[in-house]
Amino acid sequence: MRKSGFAIWMLMFLSLSCADLEQVDPAERNSFIRFIGDSRQNQAVTMIENDNGEGYLLLANATHGGINYTRVLNIDQKATVLTEFEVEGIRGRDLLSLPDGYLIIGDSIKSISENQQVTRLALIRTDLSGQVTGSYYDGDPEDIRDFEGHSIGLRDNGNYLVLGTEERPNGLHKLVFMEINAGTMAPVWIQTYEIGSRSLHPKLQLQKSSNGQWIWVVTSEIPDGDFVNAYAAVYAAGIDKQAVNYQLLGNDLPGTYKAGHMARGYSGFVMTGTVGNANFQNRNIFFAQIGEGGSIVENSLTIYQDEAEPLRNEDGFAITPTSDGGYLIAGTMASTLTRGNGGLDYFLIKVDGVGTYLWDKNYGGAGDERAVSVLETEDGGFLIYGTSTLQGVSMLNFVKTDKNGELKD
Repeated sequence: MRKSGFAIWMLMFLSLSCADLEQVDPAERNSFIRFIGDSRQNQAVTMIENDNGEGYLLLANATHGGINYTRVLNIDQKATVLTEFEVEGIRGRDLLSLPDGYLIIGDSIKSISENQQVTRLALIRTDLSGQVTGSYYDGDPEDIRDFEGHSIGLRDNGNYLVLGTEERPNGLHKLVFMEINAGTMAPVWIQTYEIGSRSLHPKLQLQKSSNGQWIWVVTSEIPDGDFVNAYAAVYAAGIDKQAVNYQLLGNDLPGTYKAGHMARGYSGFVMTGTVGNANFQNRNIFFAQIGEGGSIVENSLTIYQDEAEPLRNEDGFAITPTSDGGYLIAGTMASTLTRGNGGLDYFLIKVDGVGTYLWDKNYGGAGDERAVSVLETEDGGFLIYGTSTLQGVSMLNFVKTDKNGELKD
């Protein structure tokens, strides 16, 4: 067990806005702020509900001395760590809970020269204690192209579905969708998708629709110097591997659209992301609904812009359904002279079932807070999971609010 950097921890602890130190104690408060860190640089990746309904599973990455570690932490409702383990040499991007262990998708990074690294897609299966019980790597270790793992799903037959990317000879990225046999950890089939001069970057999470198709969202972009030519796209594919639907969001609208996250909604799916100008500034968060077949619901796109500060930069990274029939979006907000605590703050937007704005809140300190996940808790409040960075040190961070987004009892 590595010891935390106590001095930096205290700086972070004191920098986040709260009325007094008692508010940060998770043991006796319905809302709290909590940090998890050690001597390494830690980055939050994603948070999912525990299968037993008690607490949450976290995926995080840590780096130290040029070595990557992916971490799996089991926490309770108060964000107290119950168990944890790590896998060396892997940078994780998605996590799936299995009856007898865990499945992690991500990358294995290899240095091929002093200034160049390449990645291989890495699928790792462990038992409940973190011992590796199976693995699959995609990409030739001698190939200088990048292969990356992004999201995973579980088929009804027990096999694993993997969504990743493969670098094309021209440097752009295409999608890789594959089925992995759970017994042999070998591919059953592999399908790729590409779009001309565009690079495709999938976002969490691979979702199964009611008609048996698998749906995911991507950012489709053309690198263009200081400008960004990008829009969001939704893919739907059957297990016959063919993309049966491919729909664009933002390609015929002003601005640049980037996908952030997709989740199961009350009817179909919902997605959030970010829209900005040609050089991806003056950014705002968007919301859209997706049907079971992967089509974007007509007139469901909503963009949230503060009329008092329309040029403020905000980014949408996570969305979750709420028990009142609405949704909560989590992301970041760049502090301005009139709002914010310095650097980047966590930013929440509460909306109803069709995306109508209800309220927003921000939380942060002198450093940068970047949200990656948000979930509703059993008491109706919300738990934000992200990374807090201050003076070059990054730690895992939780903010637990009440149902109105307030930090109070």
